[in-house]
Amino acid sequence: MKIILCSVLVFSFALTGFSQSIPVPEKGCYLGAFTPTEIGGQAGFEALQGKPIAVEMNYYGLGTPSDFPVATFNAIVAGGAIPHMTWEPWAGGNPAGPNYNNTKIINGGWDTFYRKYAKSIKAWGKPLFIRWGHEMNGDWYPWSGATNGGATLNGYGDPTKADGVERYIDAYRHVVDLFRAEGVTNVTWIWCPNIGDVPNEDWNRPENYYPGDDYVDWVGLDGYNWGTSVVGRGWGTYYQIFNSSYQKFKAYGKPMIIGEFASTELGGDKAKWIKEAMQYIKLVHTQIKCITWFNINKETDWRVNSSSTSLAAWKLAVADDYFISSVDSVLTGVDDNDSQNPGSFSIGDAYPNPFNGGTTLTLTITEPSHIKAEVYNLTGQKTGEILNRTLQPGKVTLGWSPESNLTSGVYLIRISDGKQTQFKKVIYLK
Repeated sequence: MKIILCSVLVFSFALTGFSQSIPVPEKGCYLGAFTPTEIGGQAGFEALQGKPIAVEMNYYGLGTPSDFPVATFNAIVAGGAIPHMTWEPWAGGNPAGPNYNNTKIINGGWDTFYRKYAKSIKAWGKPLFIRWGHEMNGDWYPWSGATNGGATLNGYGDPTKADGVERYIDAYRHVVDLFRAEGVTNVTWIWCPNIGDVPNEDWNRPENYYPGDDYVDWVGLDGYNWGTSVVGRGWGTYYQIFNSSYQKFKAYGKPMIIGEFASTELGGDKAKWIKEAMQYIKLVHTQIKCITWFNINKETDWRVNSSSTSLAAWKLAVADDYFISSVDSVLTGVDDNDSQNPGSFSIGDAYPNPFNGGTTLTLTITEPSHIKAEVYNLTGQKTGEILNRTLQPGKVTLGWSPESNLTSGVYLIRISDGKQTQFKKVIYLK
């Protein structure tokens, strides 16, 4: 989506003023990514794919950092994205131990830390995804069911339910309840199991870990195609990895997010994998409302630019307007005045975008109209005016070169004829 050109319809949310909730697109899917600094972070990834992202995901630990990183999150918002905070209850990969387990969280051992974050996030006030304790059905994290009692029945809670599952659910609920007690309303909570590479035992089925509808806003899924990058594994298509879990959790009636996904180059055709995955998300898995590509060279090269053919496939896929590149009206409070109303113009894409010296876009005018074109930053402040006059039918090219005092960042070109208002999001790289 660009709010500008194809307004995102939402259900259950009204985009009036500064919304506390992240709107759920009726049609389309937010484009998100984990973009580490090796490619220049968010801006580098957006330049690579030729399109902004709507959601930027990152990882944070328990006690590290000790304070909510306001500057980091403000930078994500300034870059035009909603932050997605994957919150891992351990400290930078420390092994399991008395400080990092679900029992300590349940018993209040980390309440001071969580309450401090809750107060800071409430004061910060902007919309935020939190994905707490993801992949709990794996066996590689100290908050997993496997490391917190596993399948035992006599160590905690209901003797008919696996202790590891119960402890996870209670820890998750405890954190959410702490935020509620502090009056936090700007967090959207994601519950997100892994849908592959997990202990395949009945007690450990991901649905067993579900904390309940009252504690989950979005349902997440994590899945990877490892190909032959690991001995004993094989190539898995997006359909093979995701479909059965999607169909299972679709029934929960929640918006869904792919919390992490990616493919290796080893063992198959990654470009084809990307093409088929994105087609499936658009045409079949339509309850998925956000995707998060894991763009890092880690266990294998997961990046979209691991090869020229993979990058070309990714750029072609995300160019589709189905993959939404902004949630601008939520972040800025700039009202689009219902751009569904018929108006006298349509807008083409800005080019180049991102840009350095200047950018241009084309208006197609269908009837004589008084057109205003103005520029706003992401705090909703007007920073310039491009046009304010009556135009006759035809095509008009608008150019914008930022004033020398403007800093690099995301700007909105607001175009209105009194009947409709549309926004074009552009990225200025000084």
